[in-house]
Amino acid sequence: MKENSEIAGATAARRLGNCGLLACLVAVLAWCMPALAATAGNAGSLNQQQLKRWSELPSQELLERGNDYALKLNRPDNALACFTIVASRYNKSNSDKEKRNSVNALLMKWYVYFNFYYDYSKAYECLMRADEIAQPYPRLMQLVYLNFGNMFQTMGDIGHDNRQYQIAASYYNKIMGALGDSTDAVVNIAMTNLITTESQLGALAKIAPQWKRYAQLRHRLGDYMHDYCVSLYKGSVALSQGHYEQAASIFSKQFQSLQGSDVDRQRLRFIALGNLAKAQESQQLWPQAIATLHQAEALAESIDLKDGCLEAYDRLERAYKKMGDTEHCDAYRNKYFALKDSLLNDRQLMTVNGLHISYQMKKYDEQQRNEQQQRQVQRIALWSGVAIIAVVLIFALVIYGKNRRLSRLNETLYSRTREIMSYDEELRRQASLMQLKLDELQTDKGRQALEPEIAPSTKPEPADEAKYSNSNLDDDEKELLMIRLREVMEKSDEIYSPDFSLERLAQLVGSRYRYISQVINEKYHKNFATFLNEYRIKEACRRIGDQDTYGQLTLEAISQSVGFKSRSSFIAAFKRTTGLTPSVYMRIARRQQQ
Repeated sequence: MKENSEIAGATAARRLGNCGLLACLVAVLAWCMPALAATAGNAGSLNQQQLKRWSELPSQELLERGNDYALKLNRPDNALACFTIVASRYNKSNSDKEKRNSVNALLMKWYVYFNFYYDYSKAYECLMRADEIAQPYPRLMQLVYLNFGNMFQTMGDIGHDNRQYQIAASYYNKIMGALGDSTDAVVNIAMTNLITTESQLGALAKIAPQWKRYAQLRHRLGDYMHDYCVSLYKGSVALSQGHYEQAASIFSKQFQSLQGSDVDRQRLRFIALGNLAKAQESQQLWPQAIATLHQAEALAESIDLKDGCLEAYDRLERAYKKMGDTEHCDAYRNKYFALKDSLLNDRQLMTVNGLHISYQMKKYDEQQRNEQQQRQVQRIALWSGVAIIAVVLIFALVIYGKNRRLSRLNETLYSRTREIMSYDEELRRQASLMQLKLDELQTDKGRQALEPEIAPSTKPEPADEAKYSNSNLDDDEKELLMIRLREVMEKSDEIYSPDFSLERLAQLVGSRYRYISQVINEKYHKNFATFLNEYRIKEACRRIGDQDTYGQLTLEAISQSVGFKSRSSFIAAFKRTTGLTPSVYMRIARRQQQ
């Protein structure tokens, strides 16, 4: 596969060895023209079933098929399909072998787009993608650089744009900057094309270091490409230095040394004749140049090198014009435009065919993506369903466990609250006995302390007096006040009034409100609001549990009946006192009463 990719790159690049205006395009249609009929005939031969079968083949087999279609059978549509399938298989997790296959497929896609369909935009996209994937593989990167250079060099020849030549030369220099110890096909072609581009730029002297390094490399015995490169460099240097006779001699020997009937050698012979004619033109030897160009014309026609014929016609027209031969000048101008129109029509047909194949491949790619997405969605849905079920089960188990623990805790809190209320009931029964003690212990000082205070202010004293450092109450008096205070809180329904206050409590107890506040703080370690709310919550719990009397009331009605002005304050006080919300307490109470 590696050799086939190199051959494809070499075949595309060798046509750039000529310095002439159109010599770089000599080989473009040499491969394509015999295939026009076959391609037009099978343009619609691809179908989804065939693509489906190919997609199931291993990458290596698809690459081999694609190479046969492109290089032997002249069926670019089938070749493009094979290479597209392999290229689309790239994934970062693939093996090195599969990644190399993807790069090779992209390089061959470039070859097909560039040489058959003349779609330079898509060809460039293929090289850009190959450049991304091939970074870890130096050998493949050389092929990428070679094809980049080939493309920009071709665009430079077409547009007479030196900037394109400079870009092409930069890619060839990348290859020459990473040479090993010996030459190969890629190095030979890169050096050949570098000589050509720098000659076009008039900067052949710049590559002297690269040439020196190249000349030191080992090469295979009988490597005609290496020998061709050597003679091309020497001839180009002689031509650039004005040694036209020497250049002509070198190019003539170069032509003679290229023996063989294969298309590649014949193409190089054509380029050598073009360079020889250029040396002769530089010497104003127009008859000799015309004879050489006629020889190049015959060679191009013999191998059906249409762009070679186009170049020969163009140069013969200019040569006859220099000779003043109007008749032959006009004849070759007509031949040039006739062939050019024919080639343009052929290229348009190939472009349309390329668009058709691209459309088919796009449909195939969309179908593959849709199928893959469907499979992925199905897998995601399946695993998501399993995950959701597992999460729900785990969540349900967790919630079930928490609910059980919470239920037990709520039952415990409810039981504790009921126990406290039962204990309070016992305290109420003993209240009368405690009253006797109160009467016996009440002294004159105690009576004075218990007398109501007519305070000018209706508000409690500031919190700064919370320590009650100036209080005259002794421990016995505090104990008496605590007993009276508890009696009022447990027997008076007035505490369930929303407007019940500390002042009113002091009046009911029969003492000063500052003494009542002191006792609540010191004996119960609470402020008045908390102290009052606890008694109200105890009463609310009693009423919630008394279904016969209060069962028809809502929680909000019960909260209002014990003195709370808002639902939120009732819930907060209830939970702070019992540890349960009113609704949970009611639910447990009703369940236990069933």
